[in-house]
Amino acid sequence: MTESLPQFEFVEVPPPRRGRRWIAPVSVLAGILVLLVTAFFVADGMARGYAAGLIRDKVRSSLSLPEKTPIDVTVGGTSVLFQLLSGSLEDVRLSVKGLSVGALNGDVTLTARGIPIDQSRPIDSLRLQFSADQAELTKMLSGFSGFPVRSVAIDGGSVQLGTSFTVLGVDIPVGLSLKPAAAGGDLTLTPTGAMIGGNTVTPATLRSTFGPAADLLLATQRICVASQLPQRFVLHSVRVAGKRVVLVVTATSVSLNHDLLTTKGSCPAT
Repeated sequence: MTESLPQFEFVEVPPPRRGRRWIAPVSVLAGILVLLVTAFFVADGMARGYAAGLIRDKVRSSLSLPEKTPIDVTVGGTSVLFQLLSGSLEDVRLSVKGLSVGALNGDVTLTARGIPIDQSRPIDSLRLQFSADQAELTKMLSGFSGFPVRSVAIDGGSVQLGTSFTVLGVDIPVGLSLKPAAAGGDLTLTPTGAMIGGNTVTPATLRSTFGPAADLLLATQRICVASQLPQRFVLHSVRVAGKRVVLVVTATSVSLNHDLLTTKGSCPAT
């Protein structure tokens, strides 16, 4: 009898799985990256706050402001650390209430661009937004000689001017509604309406009723205000906001010091 040989069954064994050894180092690198980014933003935030504090102190000392005067400072732009490395700050905004600007006093928002770290160099540009009340507007119109100014008010989105004109020897009081603007550094006032004897009339009606006698009142008045503003600044725009007039003046290549805002300009002799 022939003895049968044992039968062997071959089973394919899968290769051993390799452990995911790359996960650990990648996780470590990701963690380090997060820490570095966090550290950068923390450091940048601290630098931004530190720069704002230095600017606040510089403004207070340069403009001789009392310690109790609040000064809000915002340092804008990209990373402050990068700005400091480049040698200048891109954009800084300051807000001060009750600041004297030239001969006027009001609430000021000052935007400075290109502020060099080296304080011996000038600032690229300054934009100063000045909010003036009725009393300050009256100061600005004090030197106006086009026609008599009896009263000044800010109401209904316009400047209300009380004046008068003469027709056949009779003095006729009139209230003018004027839209303020800026042109060539001067303040302009354009009539938009009038009131006579409690009745509202249009400029066209005023002209058709009184003829040439009303021409001066209805012309756009151009008033030099340089003598009321800082010498290095030029009037850029004017608008009415509520009960206040907002003036924007600009200057380029200037140094921030006390004389910058207190030294007044001048108007041509008339």
